[in-house]
Amino acid sequence: MIFTLSLTLLSVGILISSFFTIQKAIIILQESTPAKIIFNSEYSQKDLNSLDDFLITKIEGDELLKTKFISKEQGLIDVSELIGDEFEIFYSMDSLNKNPLPDIQNIYIRSNFHINEYYKKLDLELSNFKCVAYFQPPVNILKINHFKNNILLFLSIFAFIFLIISVLLIYNNIRLTIYNNRENIKTMQLVGATKWFIIKPYIFNSIWIGLISGFLSVVIITILFYITYLYIPSSINMVVSSEIVLLFCVMIILGILTSFISTFIVLKKLTSLKIDINEL
Repeated sequence: MIFTLSLTLLSVGILISSFFTIQKAIIILQESTPAKIIFNSEYSQKDLNSLDDFLITKIEGDELLKTKFISKEQGLIDVSELIGDEFEIFYSMDSLNKNPLPDIQNIYIRSNFHINEYYKKLDLELSNFKCVAYFQPPVNILKINHFKNNILLFLSIFAFIFLIISVLLIYNNIRLTIYNNRENIKTMQLVGATKWFIIKPYIFNSIWIGLISGFLSVVIITILFYITYLYIPSSINMVVSSEIVLLFCVMIILGILTSFISTFIVLKKLTSLKIDINEL
């Protein structure tokens, strides 16, 4: 019984942690993918300061995480690292060919604002600045949001269905275990034992089983978290201590409640049956 309940709680814990991990991974992906402000080939420092003031006073804090200015010279170096040194030599300062890359300001927006309507509004506001040629939102932003919503919805439905099936299996397991002791229970009723006197030891035992199963599943999932961290060190960025503690508490409480409620329902039904002395 402890093994079955521990395995079920472990599976539920993995599903819940996967739900939050995927959600956090998508948030990290969104917040690490910048929107780009593309500058005109010619602009004054005054225009640039005006844009910086707008970013600081209007959207920094609640909406804006950070900004990063990339000059066309730095852009030339970055592109050359990707496609080869020939690109940098061809457009070097000594060459007759002019660097075609523009100056760019990367802005990193919080995941809450990664919606099409917000970027349309921001594009409209940025178009008022003379130094801005155009604004480019993060690539495939709508696809990322659609992917995020579908994944979270699928995990929620799957976790709910799995939880219901697991509870039913545990209930049937407990019912079979108690049903094997039905003769003892009926004998106790015949000699005048009250329902609470009969139920009490089973209830305490069910709470103890749920507690042990909960702690066992917590230990196993902690080991799995540690192994994951050893092989994927960056996974530590997706872990929040408060969420881990909450997950462990949920697993332990779920184990106790599942075992307690299932045992109580089975015993309630069994002790309410009419006693036939011929069956004993």
